[in-house]
Amino acid sequence: MIPAIVQHRKWSIAYNVRLALVRHPSTPLASILSYLPELTVSDLRELAAPGIVPESLRKYLQAEVQRRLRAGEKAAGKKASDEDPPTPDRE
Repeated sequence: MIPAIVQHRKWSIAYNVRLALVRHPSTPLASILSYLPELTVSDLRELAAPGIVPESLRKYLQAEVQRRLRAGEKAAGKKASDEDPPTPDRE
């Protein structure tokens, strides 16, 4: 049943269905990994709590959260540097 849902165009694009598929132990890892970039950080953190998904999957979830946090920090740093006008050197 899980492969049919994963491959179904209508069902596999729904956020709540993808979230349920990530939680389901029979969902193929490749499918789960393809869904991670689309899940919210709060959902990723909830899924990464102990006992919700297998430990091997928790590592992927935690890595995705860290990737997003680093990307957010880089974007914030770049935005701040773009907003600050260059100051001329004073002699």
